Amino acid sequence: MKKISEIVHENGRPQLCINGEIQDGLAYITYLTENNRYADFAKAGYRLFSFPVFFGFNHLNEYSRLDVFKKGIFDQDEPDFSIFDEDIKQILNACPDAYIFPRVNVSLSREWELQNPDELCDPYPDGIPSRTSFASDKWAEEVKREIRAWIAHIQESNYASHIVGYQVAGGNTEEWLPFDKKNGISGTRCIEKFAKYAEAKGIPPSEPTFFRFYSELVADRIIEFSSLIKQLTDRRLVVGTFYGYTLGCPYRSDGHHALLKILESEDVDFICSPVCYSNTRAVGRDHPYITTLASIKHHGKLYFSENDTRTHLTRAVNDMEWYNKPIWFGPDKETSCDVIKMHAARALINGHAAWWFDMWGGWFRDDTYMTLLKDIRELFEKELFHSHALGCANGCLRR
Repeated sequence: MKKISEIVHENGRPQLCINGEIQDGLAYITYLTENNRYADFAKAGYRLFSFPVFFGFNHLNEYSRLDVFKKGIFDQDEPDFSIFDEDIKQILNACPDAYIFPRVNVSLSREWELQNPDELCDPYPDGIPSRTSFASDKWAEEVKREIRAWIAHIQESNYASHIVGYQVAGGNTEEWLPFDKKNGISGTRCIEKFAKYAEAKGIPPSEPTFFRFYSELVADRIIEFSSLIKQLTDRRLVVGTFYGYTLGCPYRSDGHHALLKILESEDVDFICSPVCYSNTRAVGRDHPYITTLASIKHHGKLYFSENDTRTHLTRAVNDMEWYNKPIWFGPDKETSCDVIKMHAARALINGHAAWWFDMWGGWFRDDTYMTLLKDIRELFEKELFHSHALGCANGCLRR
């Protein structure tokens, strides 16, 4: 059966191929879909879009206590797929020939967590209810049940041909980070699973062994969910994830240190991470990668950089102290354009994909920005595909 999307390789670059055509690898996403600028990006020639999907209503960020931005599909006894359908409709109204790869947050609802206390991490010291442990098999089975129902709905829809892949997200800020660095790696299920891990390997339990186990646990869960999606879609669509924050989140408790397992998996096609947040992304200096790009490319995976580039139009999403710090706001328009160019140049020179993360919506709501983003897309198309105007060895044609 012919693949809808796949990662192909040319001149040492993994590239996204959809319906037989190499893509420029630039996409657009916003958390607040009601504030979307889909039409602006479609007018600028963008066809690749993503948007957030939430299985359950809960906190997005356990440090800031920010909730996800809409009701979860599975919050009720019967799933409400209309939430997802409406978001798809918004994209297709703006771009009828759009290619869409949803970012699905597999975290479950607060109600599920309240009903399953044994599947959670230890309670936090301040009395805030704890969150799901990645070690919970009961949680994983529920996630897989919901994935099956969701993808079955998509496959029966009239927009199924527009879905070209999936991004599996979970944990704190959807990036497979523990919900709490101190307590997010604890809990009954985690202790039980670690004991079995140490016994199976014939090694004494120790702190270093635990943190190795924890990273492998996170990677295994990602692969487990990705494998299911591959199975349900007859391996015809690409699947990816946030992972491998080796340089940006070096803490052993972050669970991002089993990257090789992800890279060796046939079920994960692309890996993504945001642009580095160090030094509050001060202007006048580089915003480097937080992962090992060369290793990702060496293993044939496509890398997506998440460019949540602040601009002079960036505003606070709410009055929470967390989201009113300097890092959440951009410089003046001219400097913002320079930062956009820097992020685009890194992707172009290093040969990878990227998406513009208009986090709260409207960050690029300016003709100057959109003209620049259009020029960038056209440059990507020209430079990435100049060597094969008619096609490539595997049959993929230039868009």
